Amino acid sequence: AMLLSTAMMLDWLGERHGEPNLVTAGAVLEQAVDLAFAAGARPHDLGGSHGTRAMGEAVIAQLDTARRAVG
Repeated sequence: AMLLSTAMMLDWLGERHGEPNLVTAGAVLEQAVDLAFAAGARPHDLGGSHGTRAMGEAVIAQLDTARRAVG
């Protein structure tokens, strides 16, 4: 949830201040979270076995793929 909130904040800041790089960064982060879930990462609160560190690492592992997908 914290990472998706960060993605929304980046999008909002980018739109508000005319900074397309921030909008892109928000989209990349959101895509990385989606890809981590698609790869099977699940936090404890959603019935998975991933703690905070493991979820962060799972998202980080997807950042390059997300960057290529978003452009």
